[in-house]
Amino acid sequence: MDYFILGIRIICIQTASIRVVQVKILLFFFCLLLSASAWAGAETDIDRMVQDAQREYERAIQGEPALPQTVQSRPKVVLGIRITDIGQGTINQYQLPPNTKGVLIVDVSPGYAGAAIGLRKGDILKLLNNQKVSKIDDVDGYLNSVPLGSSVLIVVDRQGELVPLTYTTQLADERIREYTSKINPILKKSIDQSTSLGTALDGHQEDAAYQLALALKATATEGFVLATQFGDEKTADIFQSKLTRVRKVIDEYRQKRPWLE
Repeated sequence: MDYFILGIRIICIQTASIRVVQVKILLFFFCLLLSASAWAGAETDIDRMVQDAQREYERAIQGEPALPQTVQSRPKVVLGIRITDIGQGTINQYQLPPNTKGVLIVDVSPGYAGAAIGLRKGDILKLLNNQKVSKIDDVDGYLNSVPLGSSVLIVVDRQGELVPLTYTTQLADERIREYTSKINPILKKSIDQSTSLGTALDGHQEDAAYQLALALKATATEGFVLATQFGDEKTADIFQSKLTRVRKVIDEYRQKRPWLE
């Protein structure tokens, strides 16, 4: 094949599309290169390259978009904490001891891993798996560099005491899905039990109400523990209210029946 003549023919094709013009120029120089290689007798593996170039040219002629170039990246791990570097201004503002080092946690959002593992507002991040923490970038960089599912030992300074906490890296949305899959059935069960308990109390069915109160107490306790561990204060308060109610029902029933104590 005379690649030089092929290049001339490509250039002579008339078009108003800027993208097609760019592809034409690229193919022209490519044909010159192939022509020179063939003339010199060089052995080249060019079949695939020619086919790719032809396909791209056909797509340009037909007005189709170029094939996207994608770069895949892992979503960031989110602890759900707001942190700040510690300088003299931070030391003065938050009344920290002089020469405090590390990264200060200024807020912990409920529903995220930070609250669940026990991080608190005012904690000072000191170590991540024995890696010293001195600035915000140390935290973000390290947590997003270790594989998902890794166990990370987080050491914080809490009012002068070093407290070790363990965090298993996972994406925030995965953890929320896991939590909701557990808490939603417990919420539904507690609602059904509360409705049945109300019906029994309205009908003065004391024995039935007592048994329902015991069942609801177990369900609400399970929900309260799970919501508290996750840092979901709103849902934890709902279960706390249910516990307050059933304890009253249980106490009143047992006061009339001291032999049950």
